Amino acid sequence: MAYHYHITRAVFWNADPDPIRMEEVEQMAELLPPGFQIDWDGVLEVRTPYGIETEPIGPCLFYQDYYAPEDRVYVRFQEEVPWFALEDPSKLEPFLALAELLNAAVQDDDGLIYS
Repeated sequence: MAYHYHITRAVFWNADPDPIRMEEVEQMAELLPPGFQIDWDGVLEVRTPYGIETEPIGPCLFYQDYYAPEDRVYVRFQEEVPWFALEDPSKLEPFLALAELLNAAVQDDDGLIYS
């Protein structure tokens, strides 16, 4: 089961009056932690029992571990607080580095802050 995490500067992600925007991330593109890339098309491939389907998610950021290139984690913006899903919380490290770059924090759905 995947858990949702949010990148925010607010005390609680669900009440963020000024969420981080994709344009802000673009301005820092050269400083992004290793493994992160901007995807302006934002088309996610989803494996289903019926084959591979595509889901347009708009401009996003994705993380791809050098040692596990088949596993991409997408940070979705869609005019809301950026969020991503992970099954294993021990793999949060690159996202914590991203949040630090943005002067933000990573929170789960319940508001628990990770550092």
